[in-house]
Amino acid sequence: MEKKSLIFYLLLVAGFFILIYLIISSKILDNLDIFNHVNFFLLLIAFSLTLLNIVVKIFRWRYLCKIYGTEIDYNDAGRIVVGGFFVSGITPAKVGDIIKAYIMKKKFSLPLMDGVASILYERVFELLLLFLVSLGVFYVGLSAKNYIIIQMATFIVIFIGIAYIFSDRILNLAQKFLMRTKILSAGCEDLKIRKIPPVNALEVFSLTGLALGLEFIRFWIVVLAFGFDMNIIHLSIFFSLAVLIGLLSQIPIGIGVVEGSLAVFLTDAGLPGYYAMGIVLVDRIISMYFVMGIGLIYYKWALKAAMEEPG
Repeated sequence: MEKKSLIFYLLLVAGFFILIYLIISSKILDNLDIFNHVNFFLLLIAFSLTLLNIVVKIFRWRYLCKIYGTEIDYNDAGRIVVGGFFVSGITPAKVGDIIKAYIMKKKFSLPLMDGVASILYERVFELLLLFLVSLGVFYVGLSAKNYIIIQMATFIVIFIGIAYIFSDRILNLAQKFLMRTKILSAGCEDLKIRKIPPVNALEVFSLTGLALGLEFIRFWIVVLAFGFDMNIIHLSIFFSLAVLIGLLSQIPIGIGVVEGSLAVFLTDAGLPGYYAMGIVLVDRIISMYFVMGIGLIYYKWALKAAMEEPG
């Protein structure tokens, strides 16, 4: 087994153990009756927001491909985006999302680096928005642990910003190194990111904000379904911080880490521990775990599509 694969499985197992420990320690297993009083109509609305979120991401991917000169219909865009959910989710920092760029190159002849650039726009804008919302922790009160998270997130955002500004120079050096080591051939595709016009970037940023906003609203509705009326701004801040912690942990889909962080934030806000864990588990089931499930259905298609020659 390769070292990278071993690390992946170790992180995944660690995440599962963390999740199991949190479930047991929260005493939710002794208070399963809390699910008897959940408003299932509100949960249905929350689930509908997950579906709407997927639609927005499909539209965003189609729009990005169009900007880079490749028109694809909603059916193809949907299969590519959904097929990438599973691969992205099971890899640290969502690096598996690169499969979307390979599919676009193989099936629709979109230059690989244009596909990579599209993914970068999605991820950078998402991370930037999460970071900006998480800064609201100053509004709700800053604890030492949150301060550390903000510092780490700030470092990541600054690093990504610098890497983007100097992306052409960095990729040019990388290409020369790869050609010198004969990993790439002399006639290979240039490693150069084509930046989109500011107006288009703003539209992509807005679509990313809409997708993230739907997640905030969904989480708020799940909390309402359990009978708690909390400030949606506070919940959005908690959600953003938990996702950032999950990304920093490098554990696939942040399993155990995101759930634990979010439950701690809700408990600090006054909710009983078992209610906090119940809310978090339900929200993750109808969002992340559901998305991973439908992504798994399309996983084999995505993998096959990434290996096929265009035809």
